[in-house]
Amino acid sequence: MTLFSAVPSAQGLYDPAQERDSCGVAMVATLKRKATHEIVSQGLTALRNMEHRGATGAEPDSGDGAGILICIPDAFYREVVEFKLPEPGRYATGIIFIDKSFSDRAALEEIAKALTGFSIFGRVTPQQKRIMVTALQSTGHVVAMTGDGVNDALALKRADIGIAMDNGAPATKAVAQIVLLDGKFSHLPHVLAEGRRVIGNVERVANLFMAKNAMSLLAILVAVGAGVTFPILPRQMTLLSTLAIGLPAFFLALGPNTARYRTGFLRRIMWFAWPTGAIAGTAVVAVDVWTNDHTGSAATMTALITFFVILTAKSQPLHRWTLLLISSMAVLAASAFVIEPLKDFFNFSVTTEVVWKSVVVSLPLVAYVVARMRKDAQEVLRVELVN
Repeated sequence: MTLFSAVPSAQGLYDPAQERDSCGVAMVATLKRKATHEIVSQGLTALRNMEHRGATGAEPDSGDGAGILICIPDAFYREVVEFKLPEPGRYATGIIFIDKSFSDRAALEEIAKALTGFSIFGRVTPQQKRIMVTALQSTGHVVAMTGDGVNDALALKRADIGIAMDNGAPATKAVAQIVLLDGKFSHLPHVLAEGRRVIGNVERVANLFMAKNAMSLLAILVAVGAGVTFPILPRQMTLLSTLAIGLPAFFLALGPNTARYRTGFLRRIMWFAWPTGAIAGTAVVAVDVWTNDHTGSAATMTALITFFVILTAKSQPLHRWTLLLISSMAVLAASAFVIEPLKDFFNFSVTTEVVWKSVVVSLPLVAYVVARMRKDAQEVLRVELVN
């Protein structure tokens, strides 16, 4: 590499005697049209050799300094970025300085107040869009963002739901959760309804299975503590799992559900499933000891009653198809106690004492389920009033 350091001779308005500036530039190029690390090394060498021209690092007050300019490291970017890049040569890179004051809670609340007072904002920069999304989230809002340009990518990635157009920039589509293939916003109500259906039905089904697991665990613990055998036979447990949990859960998971999403998914499941499961497990062992029934008939009947109560509670609001589902499962369960071949197969022995004692022991669970339903209804009403 050749270094050019000779001072030109005086010509025109130029006088080398007045050469006092400290700015300079060195260029390293190749004719091979191939990016190599050798060019970078030569550039750093040139930078070190220009120390006499002021290339001594950053100036502390203004941030000005010396450095080298290289081509965009496209292969490196594609390995580290979280979104899809356009083709090489179709994008640029830069440095953004973000005002740290916008991470302040008070600043975000002020921005949120401004956002609630107006509907249209013009000349908004990409960073300001992201700050607007953050401000709304800081006040408890669930924020959806739509966009089709690269300047929307920051806000789309920050939002709870990012919605992009299919004809938008690749970077925008890469960070969005939803891409509208035909660009029609009329699909969004259907998207929202589907999301509510999935989340609501998952919670319904999770309550059933969690309550069944809690019932089994508590029944085992109570039986061990009382020094008695587990009251339900495996084939009887299969009847309970199929008619009161498995088949209903399958249809509930596919059914419609328009309930608005509420936070506290895990908390609600725990406060419903584990107490009801504990009550059911205790009731199963208690009725078995009370009736002195060694066939598992009373325990299975009690478990079926309790879980049909739970199923009815988690099928709210009741529609024609849910009523048909619950009644069909109840009829199938009852047939196992009255049809002789089924009675023999499941080892059931039904008497009047078994029936009324099973109903009585199930009453505490019914009372708890009704109380939880009232509390859930109040919570739903409160969410509706807030929104």
